[in-house]
Amino acid sequence: MGEQNELIRKLRKERHLSQAFLAEGITTREAVSKFETRGTEISAQTLFAFLNKMNIEPEEYVFLLQSKNIFKQKINQVGKLLMQSGTHEQQSYIKELNQYYFETNDPFYKLISCQYQLLFNSEKLKDSEKFKSCEKVIKDYLNQVENWGRFELTLYSNVLFIFDSDLILATHKNVISKMKIYNSNAYYKYSITTFFHNVEMLFCVRKDFSSFQKTLPYYKNQTKEADYCYERINYLIFEKIAQKGSSFKISEISNELSILNYLGYKQIATDITSFVEQTFGA
Repeated sequence: MGEQNELIRKLRKERHLSQAFLAEGITTREAVSKFETRGTEISAQTLFAFLNKMNIEPEEYVFLLQSKNIFKQKINQVGKLLMQSGTHEQQSYIKELNQYYFETNDPFYKLISCQYQLLFNSEKLKDSEKFKSCEKVIKDYLNQVENWGRFELTLYSNVLFIFDSDLILATHKNVISKMKIYNSNAYYKYSITTFFHNVEMLFCVRKDFSSFQKTLPYYKNQTKEADYCYERINYLIFEKIAQKGSSFKISEISNELSILNYLGYKQIATDITSFVEQTFGA
């Protein structure tokens, strides 16, 4: 259980609850003590019962658990910042990740290392043994996880380019069903929306307008709420691309770009303009 036992103990003590109280009607005080001090295994049912007794929602617990592991969050954020950096900095980061994996045997570091090796060098490494090795590590991991969480969806979303369009289409509904349980939670819904956005971007770059149109309705459905107005603007842009196909022109989305500029998202408007010009021509 690792960090979970430490968090449960912290939450219990913050609420000035005894181990006996937490155990009552669920398990024994000795079992609670062993879990908190040694990290012995407990069932998901028992864990949820503990949370219920402390009046903690499962979503809140997951947030606290993930916030507790700040190191992994920070090391992943470093990779994002290095996307525009030089080769030396990127290679040093990959080396550091591989060292963490060697020391801890935690698959997280191996997967993040493979992800960024692909992202840093997608064109240079393509068809190389290193590329194929990283691709296999990620695909094998995703295939073995039956119920995806936010980490799996984000990993898949970030390296969509290693999958062919037919496979993405074939797994699209499956991915949605795997994440459906999280769709009502804003914390996870953002990741799902980002996934749909990345799928449309990829099909757009590949000029695969058939696949583009098949997946677009899911993005539309995901951006109905006012909280996702930025993504709704993106959807409207993609919708116009789907209508025009290869003949799409930047002038088709002048209204959307104007709205982004008006809202103060000038850099986003600039990035969208650059993407469209690179993909379809000025």
